[in-house]
Amino acid sequence: MAYPHTRRKYTIVGIDPGTTVGIAMIDLNEKPVDVFSAKNYSISDAIARIESHGTPLIVASDVTPTPAMVKKIGSMFAAPVHDLVESLSTEEKIALTKGEGYEYKNAHERDALAACVNAFKRYKKKFAQVQKKTPTGVNVEEVKALVVKGVSISAAISRLINAEEERRKVTEEERREEKKSSEEKESKIILRLRGLLKGKDER
Repeated sequence: MAYPHTRRKYTIVGIDPGTTVGIAMIDLNEKPVDVFSAKNYSISDAIARIESHGTPLIVASDVTPTPAMVKKIGSMFAAPVHDLVESLSTEEKIALTKGEGYEYKNAHERDALAACVNAFKRYKKKFAQVQKKTPTGVNVEEVKALVVKGVSISAAISRLINAEEERRKVTEEERREEKKSSEEKESKIILRLRGLLKGKDER
């Protein structure tokens, strides 16, 4: 089931491999983005679908050891794989997928959804801290993404503020260059017109 109105830039992806593949995605606020399953679904099909909904930040499975398909998709997106100490039980998966707005049509979709919700739980407190500490004007989603990659909250915020200031400087420099170029062009046109008028007067 797709949720077109809840697309986000970053997603947490759960995958249940097999003859029927289950794929589920939630955003960094634990809201459903996409829950889907299909028979004989290839890795390239799965990658295309995941990519169409944003950038995967974490890829997860409901079992351990992590299946090869899940690892491969994680490496394709350079996204860390959420490894489990032990596989999720049916009871745990049912409990994890009782969240508001969560819907699934079969066990494959449920297992994929449980995998990504379980991965989210690991970062839930950290994400709440990010939400609280991030100042207005700084992209919260980007801070969360950096935190998942191992950057501290304060360092992530500083990095984004510095990057924004750098971008502003570059933009201002480009504007100045454009203005200078435009003024030079205008000067050349004025000189050319003056030359033409002088020639006309002389004639």
